Amino acid sequence: MTLDNGEGDRVLIAGELSDADVVTLNRFLDQYEDLVESKPVRDGVDCEVTFSVRDGRATVNAKLPTRDELDILFQRLRLFVLQKERISFVNVCTILRKQFTDLRLVELIRDQHAVFHNHPDHVGSVLIVNQATIDHEVMLMDWIYGYQFHGEDERRERLRRMGIDVNSPLIRQNLVSLLLNKQQALTNIAAVVAVLMGRAAVVDIHGARLSRDPSTT
Repeated sequence: MTLDNGEGDRVLIAGELSDADVVTLNRFLDQYEDLVESKPVRDGVDCEVTFSVRDGRATVNAKLPTRDELDILFQRLRLFVLQKERISFVNVCTILRKQFTDLRLVELIRDQHAVFHNHPDHVGSVLIVNQATIDHEVMLMDWIYGYQFHGEDERRERLRRMGIDVNSPLIRQNLVSLLLNKQQALTNIAAVVAVLMGRAAVVDIHGARLSRDPSTT
């Protein structure tokens, strides 16, 4: 592959994937295609909460995904989120790190890893419950493992101790937004993997163009 900065400078990027890595990356792309073809991703989902105050009374209006939409999202995201899965986001990023040493690619992978895990720099908001600042990713994973994937009592209890009501419109909007952050990071990494596997011709990365074919412009 080559990385072209748009000014005529091209860097050859060489690496060697094992047969197992090739299978993993192709399965990752197949699962990602299933994700983007699902109705909630294809058509989008509502994720909005508004507050209004009139005559001293506060009103909350929420537009959130339906139960069916959430079920589809979780089904499609499951293999990416569970770190022990072969095509998990974490495992795929590990494979890519072994292949790429160019700083722009390294930075892209690092940045998307942070987005996927809802690092505070990428969340853009602070959630405070009972005077305590909540770790967004911990809250999200407790919700996922406690209510969506495994029904783990320990996760549910931790949310309860933190004072987090997962049925609250504000909390639910926050959780859905964090889940969609993972989808965005998947999209960006999938674009790189598609070029690496020859399933796409080119992808733009921080103003540069990564291509499988050196002749791609």
